[in-house]
Amino acid sequence: MDKLLTSRLLNEAGYTAYSLLTIGLSLTGIAGVLYHVLAPEGVLSKWILGLWAHHPFFSTLVMIGVVTMGLAARSGGLGARAGRSASDFSLYLLVALGTLFAGRLMVVGTF
Repeated sequence: MDKLLTSRLLNEAGYTAYSLLTIGLSLTGIAGVLYHVLAPEGVLSKWILGLWAHHPFFSTLVMIGVVTMGLAARSGGLGARAGRSASDFSLYLLVALGTLFAGRLMVVGTF
């Protein structure tokens, strides 16, 4: 009985560690992508600042559109058709990016 209980506890501990590692790597992937996109020398920061400086009304419309798209996607209308494989792919992509950014952070010292 003790052997069965010990193996079950080890199995559950392994699944918990795997889940925490997956969540940590996916959050690292999200943080790395946001950093590279929105940093002062990032991909979109110059475009966003230039758009805001020259066309503040158009920038406001773009922000309203982005918020509306986010709320529509959150409501489940888009996610219900995508299926399970699309959500698995996005998770695997975030874990891969998180692994890349964590490796770069450990080796180089920057994201």
